[in-house]
Amino acid sequence: LNYYVVRHCCTEWKEADNYVKWGRENKVNDHWNKHTDQYVASYSHYYSRVDFANSYWPEEDDKFNYFGVNSYKAKIGAARSIEATKKQLSDYAKGMKWPYPWSWSRQIGGESKISLVIPYENYAAMTPPDVSFFEALAKHIGDKKKAKKLFKRWADNFEEITYTVYRKREDMSMTE
Repeated sequence: LNYYVVRHCCTEWKEADNYVKWGRENKVNDHWNKHTDQYVASYSHYYSRVDFANSYWPEEDDKFNYFGVNSYKAKIGAARSIEATKKQLSDYAKGMKWPYPWSWSRQIGGESKISLVIPYENYAAMTPPDVSFFEALAKHIGDKKKAKKLFKRWADNFEEITYTVYRKREDMSMTE
């Protein structure tokens, strides 16, 4: 309960200049430093690039209040394998019509991290499905050993994998 993420989706690079200008003109940092900084142990700022081609996210997403985020810290030199395996997993998920949405993104700056975000309407929606993704994949490709090999190849790309659930706070959210 002591970790907050401020997120805004889908800005083009040219819009970032306007944001910086707006921040200066409105003295956002001055306000932050006066009212908030003293209560914060640490903070950081990153951009992420969403991989729309390998994601499956509904157009209408305002019903989601919770987000399960798998964060993967990449091993050095694994970028090509990560991209190929991510595409393969996503293509299989789309091919077998996996009914649950997901979104991939890559952090720009800092550590080499990739995220897989799964949205949920509520806690009850976090209940694992009767048939896991692995089981559905094994059935879809017709080979449990091949599915295990694919999952191992995916996991071998990373030195650390973490999972966190984030909750959308309506009282701290705004719409455009």
